[in-house]
Amino acid sequence: MKALFFALFVLLVIFSGCLQEEECTSLEDVETAFQEEGRCLVIVEGNVYDVTDSSDWAEGTHKKAHPCGQEYDAETIQIGPHGVEVLDPFFTKKLCK
Repeated sequence: MKALFFALFVLLVIFSGCLQEEECTSLEDVETAFQEEGRCLVIVEGNVYDVTDSSDWAEGTHKKAHPCGQEYDAETIQIGPHGVEVLDPFFTKKLCK
């Protein structure tokens, strides 16, 4: 009986590792997410944000000037009427290096 529980435990450990989400997102995934899945992902300072459900990113751009799938620096964000912190609720993952 102990052997059966041990075998089940080992299988659980093995499969739990397979089921875990990736800890980061690739640049390629960010760039193609809108065309392939309709998801609007943007990168700022190595963080990936999913702004798909934000009305400010309707039709795949922010204010018709900044398209989805791009990387923006903090300086670009600061030019607008807000800082990078407005993206905090949309944080998804880190960008893979």
